[in-house]
Formats: sequence, C-alpha cells, structure tokens
Amino acid sequence: MSDTDFSRPGQSNLSGSDRALFYKKFSGEVLATFVQMNRVAPLVRQRSIASGKSAGFQVLGRATAFFHSAGKDISDTANNLLSQIAGAERVINIDSMLMSAVTIYDLDEAMSEWEVRGPYARELGRAVAVMSDRLAIHTLILAARASATISGLNGGSVVVDAAMKTSGVALMNALFAAKVDMDHKDVPEDGRFAVISWDQHANLIRDPSVSIAATSPTITQATVGYPLLNGDLSKANGDFAQARLYTAAGFLLVPTNHLPSTNITSGDADFGTGSGGASEQGNVYYGDFSNTAGVCFQSEAAGRLMLRDAQVESSREHRLKGWLTSIALAQGLGILRPECAVELAIA
Repeated sequence: MSDTDFSRPGQSNLSGSDRALFYKKFSGEVLATFVQMNRVAPLVRQRSIASGKSAGFQVLGRATAFFHSAGKDISDTANNLLSQIAGAERVINIDSMLMSAVTIYDLDEAMSEWEVRGPYARELGRAVAVMSDRLAIHTLILAARASATISGLNGGSVVVDAAMKTSGVALMNALFAAKVDMDHKDVPEDGRFAVISWDQHANLIRDPSVSIAATSPTITQATVGYPLLNGDLSKANGDFAQARLYTAAGFLLVPTNHLPSTNITSGDADFGTGSGGASEQGNVYYGDFSNTAGVCFQSEAAGRLMLRDAQVESSREHRLKGWLTSIALAQGLGILRPECAVELAIA
C-alpha cells in the first residue's frame, strides 16, 4: 500500500500538502479568539482606509434653533438665523504593525500527547486582542482628560471616589455621577459603556463593604444587601447565582483585566514613543494611570483607524521543519470627542 492509498483529512481534494486544511483551521481558531477577546476597541468609532499612514476624523459642533416670523428670510445674513456649525478634525495615525507569531516544530507536534494547534491559536489571538484593547482603554482615559475638540463645547471629566475600587456602592454612585455629567453635556444615551475591573463588577453584584444589617445604604435593600441584583432595582438585568450584571446607570458594563494602574511614561516599550513602541507614528497611549479605576464613554469619544484588519498567515518553514503562523493588524487609536468620556479615579 502506498501513501496515495490513504485518506488524508488535512489534504485538500486529495492533492497538495497533507496539512493544508489543518492550518486553515488553525487560522480560523486564531481569528475566532481575537474577535472573542477584542472587547473594547470595537466599541469606539471605526474607520478603514485602503492606504496611507493617517486619516482625519471630522468632529462637528452644534446647530442653533430659532423662532420664525412670517416674511422673514431665513437665508438673509442680516437676520443672523442660519446656524454656523463649527467643525474640527482629529488626525489618527497608523501605528506599527501589531503582531503575534509562533513556530510549531513538526516533531514536537508529532510526539505531543495533547492537541497542539488549539491552545497555540488561542494564545496568538489573545495576545493581539489584549494589546489592542489596552490601547483603546488608554486612549479613552486620555480622552476623559482632554480639552474640547470644538471651541465652546466641553472637554472630558473625572469622577473621584477613594472607595470605588472596593465598594460597590461607591462605584455605583460614581457611575451615576458619570451618567449625569454626560447628560449635562448632551452626550447621546445610546452607545454608552463603562470599563471596570472584574473585582469592581463583582462588588456591584454583592458589595463586600455593605452589611446586610445596614439600615440606609445608598443603593441597596437592607434586607438582602445586594447593591443591584434585586427585584426592585434591576429586573432581568443579571443573575446573582451566575455573577452576571449587564448594565448600570445607563452604561453597558465591560469588565476587564486590562485597566492600567501605573504611571506609564513616554519611554515605555509598549505604549511610549521610543523605538519599537506602539506609538512611533504619533498616537499617544501613555500617561499616569496610578489612580485610574475605570472609564465611562460613549462611542464617539475615540476613533479607531484600520489599515489592515486582523489577518492570519501560515507558511511552511522547511529550514526549521515546522510551520510559522502569525496574526497581524495595522491600526491606530485616537481621541475624538472628549466630552463623551469620564474617567473613574480614586484620587
């Protein structure tokens, strides 16, 4: 019996490489993991370009309304009725290529007692997704600290409460403060998100700092002690047994492990402006995040410019006797409308 008599599940149409289909599956697993874990970056305003190193995002001001009387010419400049809508532009640059890669040695795969491709695929997708989300989170926090893009409109804001990292009640009050801040700035109610840590998310479901015997907690029932998950406050908004909570104060909650918590300087290897840094082309991702506890935002707060969406490539490396697989994307993130972002801080 020759090798041509075998059915090769990795071969396409009984010809070519006997691993061709295996590595297409590998590529699909990488992309699936990237999409699943890329949670924050896709929530901001998106734009794609076919070529170039940067692009401008238009930001518009507001129109005015007036009462019209019979016979008045609304186009007559003397009447001064036409709206003069201010406009501005925020330029976002494409960063260096964001990549993750691995080489799988043939013999290692052959001798392995466990399935190799799946775990490696997940790690490749996860690495790029995590970095992309961290860039987006940093940009949103910096947006909350930025001045107005349009003259006469608002900049970002910060809500401070020293206890919001450990107290669900303090965090809930901070979320409501952020909501009111956005409401006062006429930020649209749709597309609002709150990025918080998993610890904070758990505190909102069952606040460890609130006693069940408490008589007047700010936003809880004294008889049960759950800040949010009870029939009176949030019907169908979560599941206490499954530790799930979806929205709070009008924000869709986005728990993450990737909130920054240190002072990141311009020389940082990942987020600085030095050689090899993500922001070589001019986007700023660094700042002092020592007191950051989260960020609330509406989708217009920041923009994401895509030159090349996530792509997976696999190639046979004959000299290495293995397969080289990589995932790469070319993107950039920047501030658009600071009034649409509120930083949550402990000091």
